[in-house]
Amino acid sequence: MPLSREKKAALMGSSYIRKIMEHEEALQILYSCFASAFPKYREFWEQIAQEELRHKQMTLVLDQKTKTGEFGFRRPDYLYSNLVDSIQFVTNIIQRVETKGITMREALATAVKAESNMLESKYMEVIHEDSESAKRILGILRQDTESHLKKIKKEAGKFKWHVLGGKTCKPSIHFEINQKSMIDEAKQAQLEILECLVSLEESLSTLYNTYQTKLDDYSDFWAKIATEEMQHAAMLKTLYPYLQKGNLFQNIGRFNKEAMIKEIDNILDIEYSAKNKTLTMQEALHNALKLETQLAESSFYSTVESASPEFKVICERMTSVLHEHKKRLQDKTIAYQKEKKDNVEWI
Repeated sequence: MPLSREKKAALMGSSYIRKIMEHEEALQILYSCFASAFPKYREFWEQIAQEELRHKQMTLVLDQKTKTGEFGFRRPDYLYSNLVDSIQFVTNIIQRVETKGITMREALATAVKAESNMLESKYMEVIHEDSESAKRILGILRQDTESHLKKIKKEAGKFKWHVLGGKTCKPSIHFEINQKSMIDEAKQAQLEILECLVSLEESLSTLYNTYQTKLDDYSDFWAKIATEEMQHAAMLKTLYPYLQKGNLFQNIGRFNKEAMIKEIDNILDIEYSAKNKTLTMQEALHNALKLETQLAESSFYSTVESASPEFKVICERMTSVLHEHKKRLQDKTIAYQKEKKDNVEWI
């Protein structure tokens, strides 16, 4: 069964929008931290912190609109890495402020760098703006960020912030970057990884359904594989309850979530090309074999373990079917090439 427009939109955008929300939240905590550290300038920092909180709420709206397919989302590689680097930068500053303190001049310089990073990443410009509400939200985010930068630089001018020195201050209260427990964080992160695997299987099924439609002479072959991919997705979904019960994965760090999201994008691109261009059986087999081989070589199912015995059974089954699909595609490729050769010789 093909992926819905809503599902594709969610795959293309949600992970990145969640990262943007995380970035806005980190900035809100940073500025709240500065407000606590500098009572004399509390109002200045609290105002900016409240605006960052508003930005986070606005990105929640973007997330919902992306999931419903209201607008598309492009995800260049530089965007994600820039956001990750900027979040890490802000997080490190928060930890440093709470342990060692910071001067007002340094706080202003840090804020200038953080806001500049946001503008330079151009993350507010990477969404295909095909809805008026999305345009308004992105416009506000962009304008507010530019306003923050000007406001902070103006305040910084009073302190000659490029000069080192000044009184070092610490916040009077402790700020938590994330209020969830470590177990809840791990569970959520692993749930997202599991969702990626399910989405990948569904994406493969959609691709193979497209091949079935485009290649009439081989429709039965592709229909069978497409159905099996949906069965694999259903099999993976049975792991959700075990994860919710606290049966966490071990060695999960070996699985690269971002690489898997990128692979899903690649599958969606291949499917789009297959729908809109002339397609040969040779090309379809080549693409499918390459995708199945990459997934088999990721070794996720053989390197990740869990306290749940059911997980082991499913991993063994998934490892088996991956290699079975790979072998079936290899055999079909050989048979197809022989068929084409025989046809040429007969002519």
